[in-house]
Amino acid sequence: MYQMQLPVCEEEDAIKLTEALYGFADVKATKVYGWDDKNFLIRTPDHHKYVLKVVNTFEAKIPERYTEMCDMLQALYQRGFTVPCPIKNRWNSWILLKCMGNTVDPNLIFMLSFLPGKTMDAVHFSEKNFHELTTDLAEFVAKIHIESMAHNYKGWDVSKNLWRMESITTRNTAPILCLVKDLNLRRICSRVVEKFESTVLTKLEQLRSGVIHGDLNPANALVEKVETINGADFYKLSEMKQSKLVFEVATLIAFWMGLAQKRKFDKKLVIKQVLEGYERHLCLSDTEKQCLNLTVMARLVSYICSAMSNLNDRDYDTQDSNYVLRMFDSTCCILRSLWADED
Repeated sequence: MYQMQLPVCEEEDAIKLTEALYGFADVKATKVYGWDDKNFLIRTPDHHKYVLKVVNTFEAKIPERYTEMCDMLQALYQRGFTVPCPIKNRWNSWILLKCMGNTVDPNLIFMLSFLPGKTMDAVHFSEKNFHELTTDLAEFVAKIHIESMAHNYKGWDVSKNLWRMESITTRNTAPILCLVKDLNLRRICSRVVEKFESTVLTKLEQLRSGVIHGDLNPANALVEKVETINGADFYKLSEMKQSKLVFEVATLIAFWMGLAQKRKFDKKLVIKQVLEGYERHLCLSDTEKQCLNLTVMARLVSYICSAMSNLNDRDYDTQDSNYVLRMFDSTCCILRSLWADED
């Protein structure tokens, strides 16, 4: 099996790359967090900011996917959406493949404009502000979905990991769910997957498709002010994909319910607020509505699988493990509650 190689790149390397590939001089680079890529905040002498991305060798094997993603981001940016704008390098290309360190396979390098704001999970706000922001984000997502439905990006339908909801099957999840020590939680997860596979995945042709963000959790929504959504974090483009629009709506509901649970807000109101914002521009079909609740639970199961899988492979005392675990308890609590209502 192919082993992903994390990028070998530090701040000094990022400065050299920025100067060589983009022609900027006297820049400063600061490493910022990334799960499986290396990210650097680039500051120029004239106070402009950019994000330099050095993508892992596994994702770099599909460079055309990143080219199409940058094309879409540019189109959204030009239409007035609050998304980072891709920056072309000296060769008039969005991306460049380059071996970093002693790696045999190349990494993929690209740059985006910097989008200011704090992630929603790091901001303190009232319950009223929380539900208003949830509605605004759902409206923002619907507008992007309308734009994406007009395009057919052929290189995007490639991811086969469990974060892609079409991959949530008993066959794929069973080996990972064995790592869940809570037997009742494991049973609930297994039953959700069985039901999702038999009742939602059999209706894929009846569900509308488009390009989705793929990972709209509270750590990926940017807030400029407590009252204002400033956009979605599109810096990790590897999660963007051609998929079913209702899967994105379900992801939004799942993780915003988790944040509501963590903040002790009314979690069931999240469903109402998401649908209210989304359906201002794009109404769900009857079939999509019938699939929604089970899809929300399947997304929660995929998060649990992702957490168990990653924590099984990584040191528990790392920034990565903290990133995974910070929503784990609330996710399990929401799943138990929704399954009790379903069952």
